[in-house]
Amino acid sequence: MKYKNINWPKIKKNHHRWKVILGKLTKELLTNSDRVELSKYNEEGYYHHVPNYEHFKQMQLFWGKERRVPEEWIYKGKSPGIWTSMFSPYNTFSIAPIPVCVIQFHFKDGFFIYDRKNLNHKKTLRSWRNRRKRNPWKFLKNDEGKTLEERLRLHRYPSHKDFYENNSFSAIIGYSDYVSPVIMLEHAIESVEFFEGLKIV
Repeated sequence: MKYKNINWPKIKKNHHRWKVILGKLTKELLTNSDRVELSKYNEEGYYHHVPNYEHFKQMQLFWGKERRVPEEWIYKGKSPGIWTSMFSPYNTFSIAPIPVCVIQFHFKDGFFIYDRKNLNHKKTLRSWRNRRKRNPWKFLKNDEGKTLEERLRLHRYPSHKDFYENNSFSAIIGYSDYVSPVIMLEHAIESVEFFEGLKIV
């Protein structure tokens, strides 16, 4: 099944089928080579649901003034990074409060995704030499007081920011109850769009 022909709101009525199809198609795109360039799929979309309306408006206001993604968006959540879904803003939530608020991210060229299950990516991590360099993610804490570094380690991902920057890995593949592109480098984002009041169908 090709993702461009899918009626995602309709498929979501069967929750299990939706998750299976979304995970399968996302994984196919993000693992089709060792160097998947994220900007190649900007048209397919990287969408992030913001459940708190006040936070959404604050993010929208910041982007409108600064035209950049702040590092705070990467480390402030419960999970590390910005977890996104592909193909449709409707794929970012199962149940959502009203109004439904979604952000779409567009990547700059030259940035790639890291897959912890990819053997060549594992080799790249093992051969990386800057482990003793100061890691800024060791000091960035969310509201629960947990650093970005320790949350990445908990999820079994590389935890040093320099590793991502040295290898142009601006996102990781998040393996949870679904497959997700997770944004890790704020400066890899070219532009952001905001969708407010998405219709529940």
